[in-house]
Amino acid sequence: MPIYKGENKYIYGLHDRGGEDLLTVNAMAKGWVLVTEEIRADPNDLGSQNYSDLANQGLGVIVRLNYGYYGVGTIPHPQQYDDFARRAANFVKHSAGAHVWLIGNEMNMRNEQPDGELITPRMYATCYSKCRNAIKSLAGHKNDLVVTGAIAPWNYQTPYDADPRRAYPANKIPNGPVDGYFGDYIQYLRDILLAIGTGNCDGIAVHAYTHGYDPDLVFSEAKMDPPYESYYKHFRTYKDQLNAIPFEFRHLPVYITESNGDKEPDGTRWPDVNSGWVKNAYQEINDWNQARNQQIRALILYRWSEADAWSIKPKLQVQQDLKEAVTGNYTWDPNVQPKPPLEIPVHIENISASLPANPNLPPYGTRPESAISRFILHHSATPPQVTPQRIAEYQTSQASTPRPGIACHFCVKDDGTIYQTQELSTVCNHSGPYSADSVGICLIGNFTRTPPPQKQLDATSLLLAMQVEKTITVSLTLQNDGIFTWVRGGENPFHLGFKWFNAQGEQLQFPDELNFRTTLPYDVAPNQKVKLNASLRAPDAPGSYKLRWDMVHEQITWFGDQSDPGLEIEDIVVTLAEQPKPDEIQIQDISAALSVNPNLPPYGTRAVGAIQRFILHHSATSPQVTPQRIAEYQTLQAQNPRPGIAYHYCVSDAGTVYQTQPLTTISNHAGQFSADSVGICLIGNFASAAPPTAQLNASAALIAHVATQLNLPASDKTIFGYSDLAVTGSPGVTWPQWKPILISKASALQGGITPQPPAGKIIYHYMLFWHHEAGNWADIDFVSAIDYIGAFAPTVGFSVEEAEHAQLVTIVGGPGGVPAEVDDTLRAAGCQVQRLAGKDEAETNQMMYELIASGKPFK
Repeated sequence: MPIYKGENKYIYGLHDRGGEDLLTVNAMAKGWVLVTEEIRADPNDLGSQNYSDLANQGLGVIVRLNYGYYGVGTIPHPQQYDDFARRAANFVKHSAGAHVWLIGNEMNMRNEQPDGELITPRMYATCYSKCRNAIKSLAGHKNDLVVTGAIAPWNYQTPYDADPRRAYPANKIPNGPVDGYFGDYIQYLRDILLAIGTGNCDGIAVHAYTHGYDPDLVFSEAKMDPPYESYYKHFRTYKDQLNAIPFEFRHLPVYITESNGDKEPDGTRWPDVNSGWVKNAYQEINDWNQARNQQIRALILYRWSEADAWSIKPKLQVQQDLKEAVTGNYTWDPNVQPKPPLEIPVHIENISASLPANPNLPPYGTRPESAISRFILHHSATPPQVTPQRIAEYQTSQASTPRPGIACHFCVKDDGTIYQTQELSTVCNHSGPYSADSVGICLIGNFTRTPPPQKQLDATSLLLAMQVEKTITVSLTLQNDGIFTWVRGGENPFHLGFKWFNAQGEQLQFPDELNFRTTLPYDVAPNQKVKLNASLRAPDAPGSYKLRWDMVHEQITWFGDQSDPGLEIEDIVVTLAEQPKPDEIQIQDISAALSVNPNLPPYGTRAVGAIQRFILHHSATSPQVTPQRIAEYQTLQAQNPRPGIAYHYCVSDAGTVYQTQPLTTISNHAGQFSADSVGICLIGNFASAAPPTAQLNASAALIAHVATQLNLPASDKTIFGYSDLAVTGSPGVTWPQWKPILISKASALQGGITPQPPAGKIIYHYMLFWHHEAGNWADIDFVSAIDYIGAFAPTVGFSVEEAEHAQLVTIVGGPGGVPAEVDDTLRAAGCQVQRLAGKDEAETNQMMYELIASGKPFK
């Protein structure tokens, strides 16, 4: 897709003329200028402006067309829409140098509405469409971009009724200050687009601010107070807005046309400090774009003009912050395509509008669909013949705890019929405090003792289609039908676990941090029930799988290995998540812009041919810390300051890769091991959890890319954690868990043949006992091995298939237990095998104690 004159590939920008020099580096324009015009609605007015001076410099130009400003109305009253559209077309026709036109501004704010008349989404859509049609009908302007005005985030002032043309529902949150209601500002944006309609829009504007100029607020995850508790409180409001954009509009360009920190608690508007706020804001938007989300083409800082106190014209320190941000060279990608929505091949009958509600209770609250992060399953605990209508009648009319409406979003019948019973935007109370971010699915029937029928499971599995490497929460009720109590604690507690099987019936293996075991809330006696919210991890490759929920008596046995049927769900579809490729990795070279210590001699240099390996570190900080902050700390700390940042690359939790030193620099990241290595720092603290998937994928792609450049293999011979070479906690205690995953990904991306997990050795040491049937297993050997297990902490089990995924396997007992041919099977799978088999159990036990005394688990 070409970038035309009047556009710019860089995302930097200023509101108002005058600061163009800040956006120009070595005569190259790197950004946009937004100009705002008051044009009123005289259809005979031919007044215009000339923006050619900006476009001729190579700058992008955005012109906002306003009917008027505060109190007058950003667009006029409806009876003037035709005249306003004609005036806009006249202005465009006679104004050279621009072809991106913004219609109005913050239409949901009372100060921007004409004489206080509410501008509903339908009213704005009508005005916008008239302006767009008039502009694009002009000769030479067919391909102009007519952009929707930005909403005012955090504004409650525009509640409204459902669209008369049925494009959107009512937007009225009860107990608010505007005729008894709040307006949902995020829904307002979505409803505007729905009212405009697919194919009738060229671009979308949004606004993003923080409440103060602390640079960390840019990355803040803080949320609003009710009724907006699912929305971001600070800069990341832009995410709420973009997540609300319907898929049919996600190919369109987005412009953030106003941004700043609003005002400090003392009322100061944009203090003259180089705090890093500007750099962080552009980094945040670049991270969003690099993740191949809907592209944001510009982040416009408000403002340059001295028309109000937000002006940065007299503020040299703020200007310096912008200049430093521009050195990041952040661009948008014109070739990014929208990520398609997940399509589920199943018919869903929406009966939500026909179900009974309780007229004496306020309706359920609402949320944006972007707030949904998990699914929670229920059963109706009724006969399967009960209908959703009957469930709704009961839940809305019961005397003790009546509800406003049916509590679940979907009901699934035993014949596989799926009914949608609430809109996804409804926060229906199906799971108490877990309802706000979840979808409730009710399987009609009673599954206390028997699982649902296959058709019901198949239909539910389609609803639960997931992307690879995703975690969800599932609500399950279990009953202890055995004769022993399931104990919650102690050395051998009972947990709920899961197992995935591929189409060939092979069980998948997960690293420990993703192989979730759900803890019981209390001891569960025989015949007692327990309700659990269990975490479930999806497979890391696309395909069709079988899921088996199973109880595990830790270090003793899985129930399934004792012939318990468990709960199995067939044909769960797992879709492919995007994986980075070496030729797609985008590395931002910020090395020249980072802090150095002028009082120290610079690092030495080397030929790149001297590089033999990669050494991984973690920053041991929060993931929001920037490479700039790391460089400042390492160069300015009182003890052991360094000439410059210690790493060659830093990788953020979102997967953004920064080059922080040239490869020829011998930066002191790993002491004596620095001279022949590349230092890579994953920003975050991985003492208790592995890096997120995006960070792991980006790190693997980086290693594959650089290794290919250096003619090195991406393998366990070249990839190390610093803790592999020295006594250190970096890159975190969890490094052994994610090391094989990182190496496998990097090798595969480079084109190597290292197998992907689960074929990789994701288990270090497995202790294999024999098990023939219930009551006939290695119980004596197991008791004898307790001290060995306590000394060396192997993974313990009875499965040859599981053992194949271990680097070391200890088989306990002679071939009468685990057959002799298993040794060869495991060695063929690449395992190192030892068999501890004395002439009797006592001698086998003695072998284990000799190993304990030696301090080595293997002979």
